[in-house]
Amino acid sequence: MEGDSQSGQQLLRFVVQHSRKLQRGPYKVDQALQEAKQADVNSTQQIILRESESAWRAYYAAKKATESQHGFSGKVEFARLLDGLSAQSIEQQRAFAKELALAMEGDDLQPIEGDGDTGLRNGAKRRRTTIENHIPTPPTPNATPNGSGTFHTNLEPCASEQVPGSGVVREGVHVNASLKASKALFPVEFMDSIQRIPDSRLPDTLVADISMFLQNGHIRDHFGCQMEIGIAKEKIAHYAKILFNVEVEAKDGVRYIRYPGGGKIEPDPWIKLRACQRDAILDVFGAEVDLGFSSAPIYQREEREARDRTDGVSMTISNREKEGGKITLFMGEWHAFNIKKKLYG
Repeated sequence: MEGDSQSGQQLLRFVVQHSRKLQRGPYKVDQALQEAKQADVNSTQQIILRESESAWRAYYAAKKATESQHGFSGKVEFARLLDGLSAQSIEQQRAFAKELALAMEGDDLQPIEGDGDTGLRNGAKRRRTTIENHIPTPPTPNATPNGSGTFHTNLEPCASEQVPGSGVVREGVHVNASLKASKALFPVEFMDSIQRIPDSRLPDTLVADISMFLQNGHIRDHFGCQMEIGIAKEKIAHYAKILFNVEVEAKDGVRYIRYPGGGKIEPDPWIKLRACQRDAILDVFGAEVDLGFSSAPIYQREEREARDRTDGVSMTISNREKEGGKITLFMGEWHAFNIKKKLYG
């Protein structure tokens, strides 16, 4: 298990560092992007693309570099780690994709655009981050199963968090939340909007589509711990309006965003809404989640900057009306671990 987590750390670091050095994307990267959009929903590239196009471009550039005839230091090991990612479980790949997406956002990296050589930009100046000039080397959630709905990661030597009254709680990726515990946490209306999915261990049992990402490292220090909630397809327009004041419509099975004046934006295939209305968080998610969110590092930073809206809550929606969406929010670690204990035991 320890070897797996170390390999995961290496892979995430390799991909991020490789993307920093690139001047242009691989040959025909835009064509590959269109093919990735049509790939199997459970394929590695689809899983990464659903999180972030920038993350997918970094992943694809890394794959192409290891498949090229040009050698570079560490190429064999890099290729081995990339091949190993596709052999991991869906939950593990999703967790990796999320950390890669956050790393790309946190590093303020520009997407690797256009077709061209995978030449390196030797001595290229690093872009500064928007968060206290810190260049992250975030851990990878190369998780391994450890009990019902929980995937522990052991990413750092001190991979535990002391929560008052609960003993030592290990960090990790946690999925398949208890429906009963979720009902006690969220207001009735929001609970009715959360997707129910089969338990990965007990297919005849339904659980709430709620995931929590509690890894140590840059993301937790500067943004907070992460909660991701699956939203039923019929509730997408409702929460896009309440949280982001955005009009979402659908026609002939295609979902799009309408903006004032009559124009529309169609996700291709997904779009992420940010700048959430702060005064909606308490009513939608309830007092306990709102309190946890208010303690998140990203919220505290926005308070100091006197922001009226927050980027600590986002919503990812698809252009396909038959698909649901995901709401992601950050929380301070103390409250996140308490909520984790309630949802997953």
